Amino acid sequence: MLINTAGPKPAAWPKGLVGMLVLVLIIETWLGRHRPYTNMQVESWASSAAAAKGPAKNSSLICFGDSLVVFGVIPSVLESRLQRSCYNLAVTAGTPATSYFLLKRTLESGANPSAVIVDFTPFQLDPPAHLKVARVSLWADFLHSSELYDLATYSRAPGYAAEIVIRSFLNSVRFRDDIREAINWAFKGAVRPSQCQAFVTRWNLRANKGALVPPESAQTTQFDWNRDDWMVRNWDSTMLAYMERFLDLTAQKSITVYLLIPPIDPVQQSYIDSGVYGTAQKYEELLRSIQTKFANVRIIDARRSGYQSSMFVDSMHFNRAGSTALTDDLASAVLSELSADRWVNLSRSHRHDVAGHVEDLVESQLAIGILPPEFVQRR
Repeated sequence: MLINTAGPKPAAWPKGLVGMLVLVLIIETWLGRHRPYTNMQVESWASSAAAAKGPAKNSSLICFGDSLVVFGVIPSVLESRLQRSCYNLAVTAGTPATSYFLLKRTLESGANPSAVIVDFTPFQLDPPAHLKVARVSLWADFLHSSELYDLATYSRAPGYAAEIVIRSFLNSVRFRDDIREAINWAFKGAVRPSQCQAFVTRWNLRANKGALVPPESAQTTQFDWNRDDWMVRNWDSTMLAYMERFLDLTAQKSITVYLLIPPIDPVQQSYIDSGVYGTAQKYEELLRSIQTKFANVRIIDARRSGYQSSMFVDSMHFNRAGSTALTDDLASAVLSELSADRWVNLSRSHRHDVAGHVEDLVESQLAIGILPPEFVQRR
């Protein structure tokens, strides 16, 4: 009698499941390679991440921070005054953590800057700055695995880290808001505006070495007097830790830090100075404690330097005239070496012969044919 010792045959994988998994893999791979869904913030973070190990590593002066530096400091203007190579690695919606990771990557790539310009605004330190949902997809596209572990460890938020991991591997989840927006616009017979904005943003960032420059004719938006970004809170301990780690790195490498307190629209600044929000004193105390701890930090206070409302596109961000003026004045402050006083109130020079190639967003639109070809065709 023959005995079957082979045992039961393993069940075959359901063909439907296999087909579905293959289809998901194809879609996820295509989304990852072609990145069809993007916007200004995604382009800003991606551009700085690429430049940190590229053109920025050869720069003598590098900028870090958030959108106030992205829209406020133009490397070409600095270069014309300082006769030093410069690059802007600040990102929109930036935090001390993004500045730290970008500085670390740049140094690891062989960069040896003699100085950095950085801002640590109250918005960056507002708890829980590192856990904001809007940044999940940005982190997923930006962080290396070791950096993700670092952020998870310092933030003590494993759930948030898990969400970042999921979006890192599943591009359809990472881009779901953009995909939804694209579908809505497709039904209208048009390409979504943020896609066109991203296309122009990418070009403008390259043209201005990491800076974004709105035209002088950009329309000023209304002030939001009730926005809670200005309210006093306890600072985010995670972002304070990354701020100190950033400054520790600069101290170890003997890098001079020009910590910029960026200007905002004077109407908004006067409202803050009135004490309604209670932020100014608390913020100044924090910066003075930083300066006491780190001897390489020079603070440049531009809050009351006389930049007019016509130089802003909204309550915080400069247009071309404003960013050119601020950058020129920053260069003057750097040239003075700030040796006498480590906290300097920035002075307006009102110079009209500012040198350096600057390309604003309208000029970038013209340079690339105003709009992407597919948008022109669909119009």
